[in-house]
Amino acid sequence: MNSLFYDICGYLGGGILAVVFVPQVYKTIITDKTEDISITSISLNIFASTLYVPYCFYYMLWPIIISNTTILICQIIILCYCIKNYKNNTTLPS
Repeated sequence: MNSLFYDICGYLGGGILAVVFVPQVYKTIITDKTEDISITSISLNIFASTLYVPYCFYYMLWPIIISNTTILICQIIILCYCIKNYKNNTTLPS
């Protein structure tokens, strides 16, 4: 099989991963509710994505760069809403 098949799989998979967190970000922005969102999970995801992006740039893994950067941006938006709500309510979810 030629590399075109693998490139298509990589870009399709990366594109799907890039939009995985978009519904959660949309719901968080619309409802402004973050009580049920795990700060631990978001923090670990941000940490992992932050470590993964330079690795992917070094090896020029574009499908993973695109998906991870999008996930990182979505997670940072959600974290900002969690922090904003924490300051207003003084109850940070676990």
